Amino acid sequence: MGKRKLSNYFQSIISCIIIIIIPLYAFCSGNNEFEELSFLLTFMIKSGDEEPRSINYSDQFIRLTAEDNFRLYIEPIQNAYIYIFIYDESGNLALVFPEIYSVFDTEYYYKMGYFIPDEEDWFYLEKDSNNLEIYIIAASKRLNKLEKLASKYISFIKDVDLNPKDIIKSRETVLNEIKTLRQQHSFFKGIKENLIPISGSFRGLNEKMKGNALVVNSEKFYSKTIRIYQE
Repeated sequence: MGKRKLSNYFQSIISCIIIIIIPLYAFCSGNNEFEELSFLLTFMIKSGDEEPRSINYSDQFIRLTAEDNFRLYIEPIQNAYIYIFIYDESGNLALVFPEIYSVFDTEYYYKMGYFIPDEEDWFYLEKDSNNLEIYIIAASKRLNKLEKLASKYISFIKDVDLNPKDIIKSRETVLNEIKTLRQQHSFFKGIKENLIPISGSFRGLNEKMKGNALVVNSEKFYSKTIRIYQE
């Protein structure tokens, strides 16, 4: 089993996403004719030799130990352009999904499931590391401004000759855009989150895995922050 140190992950800014073909429900479609977005999301942890399991993060707070490994699994169902960022208290920000924006334009985008990081890899918290936040954003239309700002920030991080102040400023523009998007859509009330059992439902997930997956349905926009604390 691979283990992904988050500090190294932030430095590389490369998310290794293995795409696994899985069947969708009969009603699922990538048709952009409708405004309602829909996708599946689950947060998985693995401790030692235990089987991976999903956990309920409805309260948006998760406590993990240094022995716990974690990852996300998402499945776009309908009109869902999904963006996932990880941000820690040291100021590191990483776009972990999508790896490339062009995946949104492919025919297979709505016919796949995505592990973050890849299926054989996991994130883990370093001992005495800072807490972190995961920002999950989905929209029925691509968020072009957010994409451009995130791309600029990633290019700044890779430029070793760039002034650190410029990197910090670029990072803040990304975080501010996320905040602005949330404020602009804060009046949306038609968000539905339904838990469904994982076992036997999705080929992309281990049939032995315990727990539930969250199916999200929303009008135009959805946002959630998952806060992870180390015990």
